[in-house]
Amino acid sequence: LVMFLNTLNSYGCFSIDVNLSGRFFKGSTAGFKNLAEKFPVDEYQESIEKKDDSEITLKKDIRRERIKTLLEAFPYLSGGARLSTVYSDLAPKFVIYCATDSGNHLFQEIGSIYDHLNLKSLLESVNDFKDNIKSDIYIALKNGFLDGKRQGIIDALNKYNGENDNGFRFIFKDDLSGINETTKAFTENVVTALFNTENI
Repeated sequence: LVMFLNTLNSYGCFSIDVNLSGRFFKGSTAGFKNLAEKFPVDEYQESIEKKDDSEITLKKDIRRERIKTLLEAFPYLSGGARLSTVYSDLAPKFVIYCATDSGNHLFQEIGSIYDHLNLKSLLESVNDFKDNIKSDIYIALKNGFLDGKRQGIIDALNKYNGENDNGFRFIFKDDLSGINETTKAFTENVVTALFNTENI
């Protein structure tokens, strides 16, 4: 899964390796030893789908729910430096979600300090990775952010949907609003089908 999140003053790209979600390893490979030798496996039998001497894998329903819970928290992000009391709004003002089988992040170049959304770069990335995209692309923009470009974005996405048949479409509300609703729609329509999609 790949996500592009834009807050008011910064951009972020976020990826989840679905294949590794809900899998825990005893091996010593860098970054993957996340299961202690003395882990009480017997206490979690009801949650485990399979296990061997080196790995434990949770049941698919639990793995899906863990991913959904994480994604549905994005619209509510807030915080401050070092837990300060100064309020910082980290909730995204612009989001794009999709599932891919690529290790590259499709949306890394679509935002910069010079351009909140480079629409040409977005469409170019989608075309470049069209064979790797495994779901519809969900997109939403908070009202009050990029309002001057909103109609142009809507027109471009509608044009793309009308002219291309790559097995996926841009999914968005008529006015591009509804980050919370769009996030929920993505988790319900795409995340719930995960582990049924090949090569993810």
